[in-house]
Amino acid sequence: MGCETAINYAHKGKKVTIVEMSDKLLPEPLFIQNMMMLQVMLQHPNITSMPSTKLVKIGTGFATVENENGQQEIPCDNVVLAMGFRPNNEVYTALEGKVDIVNVGDSVRARKVYDAVHEAYTSILSI
Repeated sequence: MGCETAINYAHKGKKVTIVEMSDKLLPEPLFIQNMMMLQVMLQHPNITSMPSTKLVKIGTGFATVENENGQQEIPCDNVVLAMGFRPNNEVYTALEGKVDIVNVGDSVRARKVYDAVHEAYTSILSI
């Protein structure tokens, strides 16, 4: 999501710096076609990437980052945080025991759409 947002802003003429704690911008397994497309799109001249770097502070007009070279301030107007996903099972918990319900998708655990849809399909077949 973070890389896709960066690409969108870059195409709108914004200068974008991607700060990534991992040593790779696309650390999760992706479909090969998606990965190849994103790698090409991330070569946009308005995008700078900083892998192996962590965000330390957000201030008015700047963000402070840190990597093996120490800390540095990056001037910025906006900061977009894309920090992963986590499950949300509030609806399942509220309905559990009151109606017949099956817990699937990101309610169980955050993951790829393909996995969640396959799990839902399999659950429907077992009803």
